[in-house]
Amino acid sequence: MAGDPRAPGRPAVIVVGAGFAGLAVVDELSRTGMDVLLIDRNVYSTFQPLLYQVATGGLNPGDVSYPARAFTRQHGARFRLGEVTAVDPAARRITLADGAQLGYDPSGASSFGCGCATPDVAAGNPLVGSGSSRVIQVGLKLQF
Repeated sequence: MAGDPRAPGRPAVIVVGAGFAGLAVVDELSRTGMDVLLIDRNVYSTFQPLLYQVATGGLNPGDVSYPARAFTRQHGARFRLGEVTAVDPAARRITLADGAQLGYDPSGASSFGCGCATPDVAAGNPLVGSGSSRVIQVGLKLQF
């Protein structure tokens, strides 16, 4: 598939969203030897419980945000900037806003994880989680 640089011989896993759940899934799956790709519409992850401290001048913005690419690099995963617009479980692929289609494998322990999704993607697909409190996998539910 176009724009899909998978590591040969390793099951491909896509994690959508660099929130609490997405980062936890990347952390766990990176230990399994799978080819893990994290996709998020931002290049950073924000620790939202401390945003009020930034607003009141108690913390700098850099104190509550973390570069997602650096996180994935530390965990042996890859990062891609993008927004998911469609999920096709039958074809085992997702489509990004820029038109790129990325595939994931049914083999291994899991195939597709989502810590959060935009309402238009989540509404059209019952396999996509809609909050950081749960992660739903195609074929497997991970609980942290």
